[in-house]
Amino acid sequence: INMNIDNGSFWNLNELRQIHVELTNGCNAACPLCARFHNNSPNLRPDLEIGQITLTKFKKYFPPEIIRQCRHILFCGVQGDPGVARDTLEICEYIADTSNNVTVTMNTNGGMRKSSWWAELGKLFANSKTIDNRNWQVTFSIDGLEDTNHTYRRNVNWKILMENVQAFINAGGQANWDYLIFKHNEHQL
Repeated sequence: INMNIDNGSFWNLNELRQIHVELTNGCNAACPLCARFHNNSPNLRPDLEIGQITLTKFKKYFPPEIIRQCRHILFCGVQGDPGVARDTLEICEYIADTSNNVTVTMNTNGGMRKSSWWAELGKLFANSKTIDNRNWQVTFSIDGLEDTNHTYRRNVNWKILMENVQAFINAGGQANWDYLIFKHNEHQL
């Protein structure tokens, strides 16, 4: 694919090095400002159809030759959380098996699934350093502590979240903490 605008190269598949993939528009949380919800309520927009990219679809969209030329793949969501997508772990395994020259990063609220799944993801991420020693990593979006995180990250259970984060880290995964600052949690920085 090569698109030309005004005789200049706009986009060239051979130059593709980074991909941002939204694996699903499903999520366990109900954050007030999320585009999934109607007027900041906990009610999903009536026009929203929940879907996901399965391993089969991912392989079709991103065959090995595309994965091998990439240097960074980000799983993050505007309308969903990659931890909710059914095949997230399998997709990451596919990437790891396809190339040792790509870094995978993922952003999540971390409050879904069982800790055993997060341990498997942690093992995979710990063992998937690139040839130039870049680490695969997960950024957990945690906006405060036990008494404040749920104020914005509605429906995220603190106990489950902490078990999942700990399982990921204990398995060797590199974790980062992303913290949105609000009046209700700024005292906890």
